[in-house]
Amino acid sequence: MKLSIIIPVYNAEKYIEECLASIIPEMDDDIELLLLDDGSKDSSYQLIQKYQKGNVHVFHHENQGVSYTRNKGIMQAIGDYVLFVDSDDKLIPGWKETVLPECIGTADVIYYSQKFANPSEVDRINIIHGIFGILDSKCDANMSSPWSKLYRREFLLQNLIKFDDGLINGEDGIFNLNVILKAKRFLCRRDSYYCYRVYNGSSSKRYSDKFYDSNLRYFSLAENLLKNNNVEESEIRRCMSYAVTYSVYLYLFLLSSLDDSTSRKEYARKVNEYGMREYMKSYSCSGDCNKVIQIVYWLSEHNCIWGAEKIIDLRNGVKRIQEKEKMKWMII
Repeated sequence: MKLSIIIPVYNAEKYIEECLASIIPEMDDDIELLLLDDGSKDSSYQLIQKYQKGNVHVFHHENQGVSYTRNKGIMQAIGDYVLFVDSDDKLIPGWKETVLPECIGTADVIYYSQKFANPSEVDRINIIHGIFGILDSKCDANMSSPWSKLYRREFLLQNLIKFDDGLINGEDGIFNLNVILKAKRFLCRRDSYYCYRVYNGSSSKRYSDKFYDSNLRYFSLAENLLKNNNVEESEIRRCMSYAVTYSVYLYLFLLSSLDDSTSRKEYARKVNEYGMREYMKSYSCSGDCNKVIQIVYWLSEHNCIWGAEKIIDLRNGVKRIQEKEKMKWMII
């Protein structure tokens, strides 16, 4: 088996059949499809059971989260390479001709994006920049997500690389940071096969009480990976400064959706307490973030959380006027 396609499924009854219709018609004997239901509460599991035959395998477990589900997919797969797809996305017609020829190679990971200006010039640090979200002229592509990438399965298993189910934010980035730091050979292809579902005016993230502690875990994992894999100190500081600066903004942004103003203020104060403050002391405001994020970080750093929240509320108001809740497809 050359390729294993892994799809975590959770409450996806509205989308999963459109996703499968973009994949199954192009499958052959070299490709298997793993559909892993993560304890869906809707009819998703019943829908995917209809597709179980031949090289289409269906699994079910109680709800454990997407990281657990992807890891289970890696363990159950038998393909030389694995490819991840989300259940509400789809693949572009002709995807097989794009990815299958690469599955006879030896690269540990293969990145796809039409945004690569010159794929042969992309080096390891360019990809690391992309994973953290730092704008890089050689690698202006989605590098943190598991989409639009092929991973050699044996490489993942030998290096014990898996998704961290202790994270609710940044788990994809840590996974891909681990991959590029451990990979002996990687390739970049100026091509695309993945269609991502986007809703204008909506955020893919929602506030969770676990978000704050998850962020601290993310910082620790990212910092240790960079330090233990011979990344230059200047690059470590640049990447971590971006991560901390953006995370402070994102935390306050997610809090802005809470209706309970008392709870919102209580949670917002955590930016100046506990572990987050220590990372803010260690890593200054990132010049790679946009000006609004820098201002919010500066105000938070100087204990003016009220001002930071007002900036975010103002920005949210402008965005609500400019954007409508409308779905579109984005090729990545």
